[in-house]
Amino acid sequence: MLQFILGRAGSGKTEYLRQALARRALEGDPKCIMLVPEQFTFETEKAMLRLAGQKCANSIGVYSFTRLAEHVFRRLGGLAGHRLTDGGRRILMASAIAACQEELEVYKSAAGSGRMTELMLTAVDELKMCGIAPEDLSGAAMGLKSRGLSKKLRELSAVYAAYDALVAASYLDSRDDLTRLYGALEGADIFSGYTVAVDSFEGFTKQELDVLSRLMAQADSVLVSLCTDGLSRDDTGLFALVDRTRRLITAIAGEQGVEVLPPVMLTRSPRFHNENLKLLEAQIFCPEEVLTSPDHEGLTDLHADTVSVVSKGYVGEQELNPAAFLPGVVLVAVGLVLLLVFRHMREGQR
Repeated sequence: MLQFILGRAGSGKTEYLRQALARRALEGDPKCIMLVPEQFTFETEKAMLRLAGQKCANSIGVYSFTRLAEHVFRRLGGLAGHRLTDGGRRILMASAIAACQEELEVYKSAAGSGRMTELMLTAVDELKMCGIAPEDLSGAAMGLKSRGLSKKLRELSAVYAAYDALVAASYLDSRDDLTRLYGALEGADIFSGYTVAVDSFEGFTKQELDVLSRLMAQADSVLVSLCTDGLSRDDTGLFALVDRTRRLITAIAGEQGVEVLPPVMLTRSPRFHNENLKLLEAQIFCPEEVLTSPDHEGLTDLHADTVSVVSKGYVGEQELNPAAFLPGVVLVAVGLVLLLVFRHMREGQR
């Protein structure tokens, strides 16, 4: 089951999910997971301790995607191996470029530079996050009419494949952790019966969406909070990116045969204590609504129909102040003296 928790910033989405998991933990359900970005894990753990208490909070797993991968690998295996460092990546990428030297035409002149190594590493990192394999690049190159672009993709595919082969031979690359997690979850029903809450994400990479598809297929309930003001179906507006993410997750749920429940819409703004600030936040970007309040509490919304010039402007000349240059002149003079002294000492040593 998939359900979205929707609302604007400050509407209480995070607290809604935290309280939902805390209630389940207090009822004795040990299968609860909160999935958040890495920078929010500590704050979320503290909040779950406050809501569920010291004993029950331990039954609520708070993970980022990388921590979730480590948790699964500890249970199913996959942690053993040498972790690849940034320096190791550069060495292996330089080796991969050197191994493909004879196949390179477009990148041949730049193949020996360190800049080429960094660019290739950046490109490979982006391709991995998007779930694009070397064979996908080769297939795309075959379908292109532009010969130059086709060559670039083929050469990038060759370097990418050589780099992957070198990594797979002896190392574990953290960039592949989510891809390996996706493969490990296939056929391993370790999240059966779980309630998974996904919070504080604006969007997801292809790797993360693949992992979410596995979680939706296994878990009893997946709750996803998104910062948006409604169920827009177009790609325009303030929340276009988030709405696109919601439609994408809904499509993945359909592919997995997961039931999608009606979303929970949170319209209140508990973050704001001033009623007029709540009104301003809700309507400032909504042209069809009018800002009205019986008590402005010091807040006003002014709209000018006409603008009149009360007085003409003028151009004022700034007077030259010689004293302002004095510190700079002194520093230059001291620098010249030190330079002469240093030169004299060098001459005396010869």
